[in-house]
Amino acid sequence: RMNFVKFMMENGRDIVIQHIRNTADLPCISDDYRDCPAARKTANEVVLLPTYPGYTPEEAEKNIAIIKRYFSSNRGPELAA
Repeated sequence: RMNFVKFMMENGRDIVIQHIRNTADLPCISDDYRDCPAARKTANEVVLLPTYPGYTPEEAEKNIAIIKRYFSSNRGPELAA
C-alpha cells in the first residue's frame, strides 16, 4: 500500500491511507470477539481516492491512468494477482 500511495503522490495525485481499524479488533468488542482476518487485511490495505463534488471527471481520469500505470509496471504485482 505504501508503494502505491508513494507512486500516486509522486505523480501528483490526491490519495490518502485509510486509518479506520478493523472493528473486531477493538477492545469494546472483546465480549463478542470473532476473528475476522479478511476484515483485518482489508483495513490494512484500503486507500481513499477523492470523491468530493468539486472533483472533476478529468481528475478522476488522471487517477485511473496513473493507477493503470502502477499496476502494469513491476511496482504493483503483489496486488494485481
